[in-house]
Amino acid sequence: MKDYKLFPKSKLLLSVLLFMGYINLANAQYLVKSPSSLSTVHENGTGSTAKIGIGIITNEAKFHVYNDNANGAAFKIQAITSNNGFTSSYGSLESFVVKDGQMYGLYQSSVLGNNVLNYFQNSLKIGKVTHYSDGLGNSGLELDRAEQTFTFSLNPNSGPTKFPLIISGNGIRVTSKVTTDEIQLLTGSGSGKVLVSDESGNGIWTDDPKFNDDDWLVSSTIPQLLYSNPKFPNVGVGTSIPIAKFQVNNSWEKVGLGSASGQELRYGTSYIGFNAARTGSNWILCSDGYSNNGGSTIWSGIDGTLYFSTIGTNATPGSDQQLTDAQVRDKIKMTITSVGDIGIGVQNVSGYKLAVKGKILCEELKVQLSEEWPDYVFDKKYKLLSLKDVENYITNNQRLPGVPSAKEVKENGVNLGEMNALFLKKIEEMTQYIIDQQKQIDHLKEKIN
Repeated sequence: MKDYKLFPKSKLLLSVLLFMGYINLANAQYLVKSPSSLSTVHENGTGSTAKIGIGIITNEAKFHVYNDNANGAAFKIQAITSNNGFTSSYGSLESFVVKDGQMYGLYQSSVLGNNVLNYFQNSLKIGKVTHYSDGLGNSGLELDRAEQTFTFSLNPNSGPTKFPLIISGNGIRVTSKVTTDEIQLLTGSGSGKVLVSDESGNGIWTDDPKFNDDDWLVSSTIPQLLYSNPKFPNVGVGTSIPIAKFQVNNSWEKVGLGSASGQELRYGTSYIGFNAARTGSNWILCSDGYSNNGGSTIWSGIDGTLYFSTIGTNATPGSDQQLTDAQVRDKIKMTITSVGDIGIGVQNVSGYKLAVKGKILCEELKVQLSEEWPDYVFDKKYKLLSLKDVENYITNNQRLPGVPSAKEVKENGVNLGEMNALFLKKIEEMTQYIIDQQKQIDHLKEKIN
């Protein structure tokens, strides 16, 4: 190392003392470098205004270094350690230095194995304070010791500054979308757990929601509206004790949906029940607290047939009514087959579009026949039986010719359209007999007169 002199044998320490203001010189001057040439270290000012510059004479700071990066770091502090008379480098801090083609404002390095920490007593702010000329906007990092936070901020060209990432003692907050391939929450995790949120948005691992589970509370004060039953995999809306697979409301106001499988229900698929809920192969109809505990259900067979069962109130007032699948099946009041045939009071429609067991009351009934209406009786080609033949047929069969017997009607019923046509035919035949008889009477009268 070369000696720097203002007077003979002065060293660099003198320059530092000058910088600190301990030695007061009256006039600005260059330090003298051995062997008598001027150095690039320049000092001007006196007292508290004294400044020292290296590579520059217009000092702008107490210690001003004007450096060409090609000459190495503008500023370097190197720490050494001594051991048994040997010295070795411990680490260094350099300013405005190029390393592997990258310029660093501050570059700290240490010998492998030496733990060198950086400590900042007050807040540390990292970032740009002005916009780029290309209008890209600013971003920065802020470590706040007082607030104990680490903040990453974005300062766009327009609009308020955004803080997409804040780390503090309360946790990590990300104010924009998080995209990740994998996330792992350890606290409370376990097989079969589900992730739920409280009213403040805090997520926790918990057990699979069960009956009356607080995980599904609307809030801490408002009861939940959606429940599951621990005995069965049932879901209820407006009820905490759902009986059906899916049930709305409770007690006699309930509407249930569920399975209608099983032989007794003609291998049904599913049902909807009005105060009728199925559990296993049994049905429950709740009482209204007085004398009513009836209901109804509709279910579909696997063949597409739709069954309607209505269940009246039983003889035990104030108590719930329980029925088996077979009892519900026996209360079928209407059936609609997959081809649209309807049975009322009868389950086997026997191919009829409408089969009714019981009386029908209507103001008007129209039958549209596809067969010929019996006007052919008055055709001259129509062969009318003689009254003698009619008498013989009645004697032998106890009915008019062409009319079904009582046994046939009992077994097969009566086709209303065909029977009306048959009645008209008999009336027209009878009219023809009367006309013929009148002709005979008139002929006899002529003979008598």
